[in-house]
Amino acid sequence: VEWRTPLLLSEIPSFVQQLFLESEDEEFYTHRGYNISAIIRAFVVNAQADAKQQGGSTITQQLIRMQYLTTDKTYERKIVELLYAAELEKRMSKEAILEAYLNEMYFGNRVYGIGSAATYYFNRPLHALNEAEMAFIAAIPNNPSRYDPLINFEATKKRQERLLDTMLKNDVLTAAEVEQFKQMPIELSLKAKTNDFPMYSDYVMKELKELIAQEEGFTKQLASTEDPSEKEKIQAAFQEKFSKVLNSGIIIDTALHPAKQQMDERALTNLLQSGNLQAGAAVIDNEKREIISIFGGREYVSTGFHRAFQAV
Repeated sequence: VEWRTPLLLSEIPSFVQQLFLESEDEEFYTHRGYNISAIIRAFVVNAQADAKQQGGSTITQQLIRMQYLTTDKTYERKIVELLYAAELEKRMSKEAILEAYLNEMYFGNRVYGIGSAATYYFNRPLHALNEAEMAFIAAIPNNPSRYDPLINFEATKKRQERLLDTMLKNDVLTAAEVEQFKQMPIELSLKAKTNDFPMYSDYVMKELKELIAQEEGFTKQLASTEDPSEKEKIQAAFQEKFSKVLNSGIIIDTALHPAKQQMDERALTNLLQSGNLQAGAAVIDNEKREIISIFGGREYVSTGFHRAFQAV
């Protein structure tokens, strides 16, 4: 369902590490999890714009947000993020934090981590990419929707060039090297994913989340409080638990009937070709009381709106 290929920091080229350090957190190895000067700069910009546009987040803060917190742009969440980041710096080395960060980042198209991005977009391991290709995939996490290379290739290329300019500005690369890397051609070579039944597997993941929430008591905890900050803490704890379950190598047995699923998808898609018709469907084996086929809608996109279980 999701593409994850974790790498050790020693397996991640120093060029890639430097790309993210220079563009995201130049003072990573000297701060204590947060950067006061960056926070002040962001506060001034936000105050002038009368909006929370910049966050001044360090790599440590970004890792905390990805693993434990929501992405809500509130000052309350930001304070919690700072406290968590400071505590994480006490418990983990800088190298361990950077390694976790590079493996946790989202690269669009349900791809997580720099190693997975290299394999998915270029069909080669990270160490086999050239500097231009490394900088290209490094451009994606800043805004995975805007810089999705499958949809907005030119926008991704422009951000790649801005990253290289930053390396020049910080004296990491020479002008000649930057120009050379900008001129290198970028040719995507997508590696096919193994998820042949996204309509079914998306429901499986939704059900798995519900089961974990119920079994671990998170559902009751959320129902017992109206405090937004308390709800956020519970949700963060749940996300941590859910991530641990996924990363443990869990095997999920389902009642999927592949032939029936494929037949239903073809039949319903053909039925809905005319006009703006839409539909959702679930086929149940009545003897076993199991779902064997699910139809999420015409032109269904994985993790999109699923008409079988999300529509009223």
